[in-house]
Amino acid sequence: MKPILHARVQLSLLVMSVTLTVPAQTPQGSGVIAGFVRNADGGTAVSKAKVNIEVIASIPAVATIPPMFTDSSGRFVFANLPLGTYRLFASASGFVTREYGQQEFTTPGKPIALAAEQRLSGLALQLVPVGTISGEVKTNDGLPAVRVPVKATRTIFTAVGTVQQTVKITTTDDRGNYRLFGLAPGPYFLSTGSEKPLSGSSADAVSTGDFAVQFYPGVATLDRAIPLDVTSGGELNVNLKTYRQRSVTVRGIIIDAQTGNPPEKVQWQLIYQLANGNTVSFAPPENYNPLTGEFELRNVWLGEYILEARTTTVDAAAVEAGEAAWAVFPVARVPIVVQDGGLENLRLFQSRPFEVTGRV
Repeated sequence: MKPILHARVQLSLLVMSVTLTVPAQTPQGSGVIAGFVRNADGGTAVSKAKVNIEVIASIPAVATIPPMFTDSSGRFVFANLPLGTYRLFASASGFVTREYGQQEFTTPGKPIALAAEQRLSGLALQLVPVGTISGEVKTNDGLPAVRVPVKATRTIFTAVGTVQQTVKITTTDDRGNYRLFGLAPGPYFLSTGSEKPLSGSSADAVSTGDFAVQFYPGVATLDRAIPLDVTSGGELNVNLKTYRQRSVTVRGIIIDAQTGNPPEKVQWQLIYQLANGNTVSFAPPENYNPLTGEFELRNVWLGEYILEARTTTVDAAAVEAGEAAWAVFPVARVPIVVQDGGLENLRLFQSRPFEVTGRV
């Protein structure tokens, strides 16, 4: 039995020896991405700029790569990068963040394709100094407007048309002063004041801290506003005026056009469009008399709305429609402009939606 045991031990040692001598298959990347970060105004080096490299795809897969900072000459080097595609960003205090290959501030940059053993050097990222808009906001009686929102927006193009994109927003201090810092060069619309209730119910009237939205140079609507041109490293001083927001009452009468009688129950909505293109609504507090059709909507802020009054009581037509009952609820929908003094003697006529069939 001893010779047999000895043979088994020798075999086990041989297998262990073979296993331990197999080299690990872990390929190491050796590609390099290097370059410089410069000030677009004058071309001087930007030291201590933070450079981030984002991995789009790589072989072997790499999740993240630590950022690095430029030296005194503005130079950066990312070594030992695997084969892959990357995006390169640079940022520094007092400058607009920029991506490599970026032509406009609102458009993406250019991805970098790196082959194995490839060295990409001399990549340049030009950082543009930020601009600033500052000033003070006063009420129409000359007092500082305290803790009032001030924002800079710019026009962008989307699939639904042009909308306003909020770039920077701040609030005034106890002296009515504000400062919007870090703006990329370009045109901006400047506004101050409180937005209307975004959604839900405006159960309470406006508070003493609510101010009406006003655009530079002191107009109530965007179509009359004048854009401000922010230059590279420039600072604009712009003073604004606003007034305390007011809430008024909208009164009128509503009739069902089919029956000639007031509806039994009405659901009220005030719909309006934000500067960014989104449509929102809220339900104002109301008094309604179903015997006469007289209604009163309270705490309505000044502005432009679509007033929607929909009956939610299921009638014979709704029962007949079955699952599509909501589609035949009588509704009145009219545009209104609410100004000082509110609205009086508004007449609404509800009608039932109807279906049009055809071929396009």
